[in-house]
Amino acid sequence: MFWKKKLLAIDLGHRAFKGVQLLKENGEIILGKYFYYDLIEKLQSVAVVDEELKIALDVHDLKREKTLLALNNRLVTSIELDDFPDLPEDEIRSAVEFELEQNRGIKVEGVVFDYYYIEGKKKRLKIIYVDRLLVEKQLQILENLQFVPMGVDLEIYAIDSALAYSGYLANQEGNYIIVDMGEALTTVGLHRKNQLVDFKTSELALNSITNALSTQFSFSASECEKRKQSMGTEGEEALISESEKQAEFCVQEKYVAILNEVQTMVEEYLGVIAGETLCGIVLLGGGVDLYPRIVELFKEKYETEVCIPNPFRNINIHKYNSISEDDVILKRAHVFTMAIGLSLRGLC
Repeated sequence: MFWKKKLLAIDLGHRAFKGVQLLKENGEIILGKYFYYDLIEKLQSVAVVDEELKIALDVHDLKREKTLLALNNRLVTSIELDDFPDLPEDEIRSAVEFELEQNRGIKVEGVVFDYYYIEGKKKRLKIIYVDRLLVEKQLQILENLQFVPMGVDLEIYAIDSALAYSGYLANQEGNYIIVDMGEALTTVGLHRKNQLVDFKTSELALNSITNALSTQFSFSASECEKRKQSMGTEGEEALISESEKQAEFCVQEKYVAILNEVQTMVEEYLGVIAGETLCGIVLLGGGVDLYPRIVELFKEKYETEVCIPNPFRNINIHKYNSISEDDVILKRAHVFTMAIGLSLRGLC
């Protein structure tokens, strides 16, 4: 999807709201406006838009900006069809509509859908669709923030585009696995031969840690976040109470469960590309910040290149912005990957 005017790409995450506006000048991609609003720190819910956030956006001169929105992968439902008939491209859509309406009872006018053949599985078609009402609810959040919604895209596609532009998927004939450890959803995608060919999602994500801490220890949202962020750091054992030790164990136990889920999905894709080289694994999302040795862990297990990306790598971030060393763009650049990719996909 391409647009003739500069657009602000919005990531309505469960952990934070992010926004990026990219400009193209004389062939160079330049960072225009951007923002990062920490929902946990502000004790905000992603479903609640308050005056404080509106004021913050006003300070950044972002009101009434034309925007693109990435749909959270958790809103997407998928169906896989075995032995799908070998049809001409112009007949596939009609066959998919028939499958949705006649076999699944899903009214086509009530959903937005796409489809593709799963790489490595002959005649296996994957259909992905989103309820139009859910899309409208997401767009309503933007309108409440006084943005002007112009279009939507899927998060994992945006992430793939950002990684490709910043050079993390450089081997056009190679295989890469993308791991997004988000707050509400864990997503693993397979990039093969210069395109994203499949992705899987799991609801076992970082909020499972928050929910466990809140339920078992009655911690507030900010207290849960503090304990998540302190995982893997060394403390003075003698000063830690028994309840603190139990809370620390709870965090580690849930995080290991998430890692195991990620590894299960990764290994499914390794089965798809069996006999071929895995060029690399890209890790991003809030989950990669919780464990200092996560890159080494994946390198040791899969014996391939593993990295946490900087999606700003090929973007001029300083021309229109004064960025300090403590700015989130420098300290946690990878959290902007989705927004960067969405902006790139909307940039003419």
